[in-house]
Amino acid sequence: MKLQIRVPKFTKKPKPQEPQRCSSVEGKFFSAIPRWESDVSESSTSDETMDDSRKSYDSWKTSDKPGYHKHAPLVAQQVLVAQQEMGVKIIPETREEEQRNLKIAMARAKELPRTSYFTSNHVMVKRIREKRNVPALSRSPELDEVARGHAQQMAEAAEGVFHADPTEIVSHLGKPSRRIGCNVAVGESVQHMHAKMMEKRGDFNNLIDRRYMHFGMGTAPAPNGDLYMCQIYRG
Repeated sequence: MKLQIRVPKFTKKPKPQEPQRCSSVEGKFFSAIPRWESDVSESSTSDETMDDSRKSYDSWKTSDKPGYHKHAPLVAQQVLVAQQEMGVKIIPETREEEQRNLKIAMARAKELPRTSYFTSNHVMVKRIREKRNVPALSRSPELDEVARGHAQQMAEAAEGVFHADPTEIVSHLGKPSRRIGCNVAVGESVQHMHAKMMEKRGDFNNLIDRRYMHFGMGTAPAPNGDLYMCQIYRG
């Protein structure tokens, strides 16, 4: 009697797909108009220069709320923020003025920015805004530097993405601002992170917000190979 030995069939197991690493938190914004500490002495006169240390700013607010774009102008109005800080009433533009300025802004946006390290992501944001008839953002080397610094901070911590302190951001900006927005992400590439930002309402709202006029971005690699990215918007 012959013994039949069953030889098990070894099937080749498919290689497990490496999960795409990409993580981000919802885009956020804050009002960049400073508030003064309430503990100023009553004897202080109005013409006294207040110590900058008494300045404080609103905390981050999420950009994914319904009605986020309500009351946003067609084009961000050029005003002196210093006037607004002093309580000078800003007269909003009429609808006709906004429409005229929108046409001018969209005509200027036809020219793509010159090539540079950060231009690729700037162009991505620009094209998204153009498709929705939103004026393009001006690239700001100053915002690039701030964004790059925060990306480096996240990469060194390697503990996921987080937003910087609003006061710290404003302290690095030479020009006064009314509104600051920020998107942060970690992933394999700028293109991949940008695609993920398109899927998040908060990030996307910052991308197409008409109240912003300037934009900067920065990236930094982490020791484990992840790439951290920070986008900063200013209006």
